[in-house]
Amino acid sequence: MALELNVELHPKQGEALKLLAKTEILGYGGARGGGKSHLARIYLIARSLKYPKSKHLLVRKTFPELQRNHIDRFISDYVNIGVCKYIERRHQLVFPNGSIIELGYCEGEKDLIKFQGGEYDTIILDEAQFHRKKIFQDLRACLRTTSEIKPRMLMTFNPGGVGHMWLKRMFIDKQMEVGEDPQHFAFLKALVYDNPSLMENDPEYIRRLEALPEPMRSAMLHGDFTVFEGQFYNISPLSLVKPFHIEESECMERLYGSLDHGTTHSTSFGLWYSAPNGNMYRLFSYLNDGGTAETHADEIYQRLASFTGSYGQMPVKIFADPSMWTKSKVNEQFSRAIIDEYIDRFQKGGARTIFQKANNDKKNGCSLLRQVMNEVDGMPTMFYWDGYNSTFLEGMQTVITDPNNRDITLKMDGDDTADECRYGVLGVYSEQALERKKVHINTQVNTILAQRESVDWYNL
Repeated sequence: MALELNVELHPKQGEALKLLAKTEILGYGGARGGGKSHLARIYLIARSLKYPKSKHLLVRKTFPELQRNHIDRFISDYVNIGVCKYIERRHQLVFPNGSIIELGYCEGEKDLIKFQGGEYDTIILDEAQFHRKKIFQDLRACLRTTSEIKPRMLMTFNPGGVGHMWLKRMFIDKQMEVGEDPQHFAFLKALVYDNPSLMENDPEYIRRLEALPEPMRSAMLHGDFTVFEGQFYNISPLSLVKPFHIEESECMERLYGSLDHGTTHSTSFGLWYSAPNGNMYRLFSYLNDGGTAETHADEIYQRLASFTGSYGQMPVKIFADPSMWTKSKVNEQFSRAIIDEYIDRFQKGGARTIFQKANNDKKNGCSLLRQVMNEVDGMPTMFYWDGYNSTFLEGMQTVITDPNNRDITLKMDGDDTADECRYGVLGVYSEQALERKKVHINTQVNTILAQRESVDWYNL
């Protein structure tokens, strides 16, 4: 059957297959239209036919993407001509030689449980830029080694997305962390110009990419990974500080939280310390996918209670996404809002934390956040503790400018931390302004009282 297949590969795709023959993990892509999805399907079909009883996995972010970009194409190109069968209830392609291609989706860490314990000869993480590093790490752990077939992982991606920084670090900059062997990684850039089929069938596609505003044109047309670094927020290297001692009395009075709850996206939380000198310190970050409001509320509460850097003290206030106050009907007599789950959990633990609707003025929020992150007189005024805020750094550095409004960020997948951080900075700033106003009023009152006491009222 394999000899009867008429498979056409572009030169760049053929080069990718040669690299996969000698490299465990290949990063492929870099720009729109490089033929990534076609390569992924061809590679899986070839491996399935060559190695009987082998097992393979292809993963996309969501099921609709999986259906549209792969399942439908597998059916039309291979199932309909008898190469394999599609078992819809299991989302599997089954071959006469016993090989299986599993087609899965992974919207977040909650979906990883579907793959735990699985063993695959080949794993393809398609559009990897939309995934956090943990998704890659857990999936890679499912690669197996046999004497007949060497395990391989193909990762297709473009610049941008929540995975931009870790993908760029590993595949573009070749800066490996502990446990990452550079000999196991390779990268091959593929541009739209490397895809003659697309250029022939849709010549207007390149013109549409060329018409994009910068920096999107450089990223999507030329695969430039540098344009997304700090594109909107410029995080100073001086912002990263080692954890330091905070007096417990200050933790009782100067801690704040910021919260963006996600139902279809990640839930993000940050703990802030508002220092007496006006600096803001992000002590730790929480980011998690899936789960219920009750689950996130409990996890955040437990994280706060066990955090030794602030003696387990609860924030004075938590500035939360205003949409969390929207009530939904539980039944005919009872309505409940997401924020109620958080309030109940904190009250159950004895906390006196006030939950307050965050200021959702995006333009002013983005402007203020930029201001406190940038260096003024050689130093920023917003800092974050080293070792507790990796998700914060990852999220903030992938946010880009809205091409239609240069004053705000573009709404995109993975910007939950940026929104939550904006809530926190606006909230803490407003508290600091109120504190300065109180100090000013008290100073005026004390001055007046001192003047009165110095007057000899009896001789007037």
